[in-house]
Amino acid sequence: EDGTSNIAEFLALAQTIEFCVENNIDVPIYSDSEVAIRWIEQKKCWTYQPPSEKNAELFRMITYSEKWLADNEYPNQILKWKTKL
Repeated sequence: EDGTSNIAEFLALAQTIEFCVENNIDVPIYSDSEVAIRWIEQKKCWTYQPPSEKNAELFRMITYSEKWLADNEYPNQILKWKTKL
């Protein structure tokens, strides 16, 4: 609750990467969000969304994902989906 689509895309990518690592799956992962891909590469969710009581769980998930990305390596390529095609 009280999040943004870029945060959702970031978390979806981060959780997919973690799933792939845990299950030894090395496949490309696609997203149509250049912002989320950049955040994954930087291992940081650079959202301007302010934390609030409503989105406390969301920010807990962001913190977890940022730490996981910082502490782990992954073989998967993160690629931009060519939406217009």
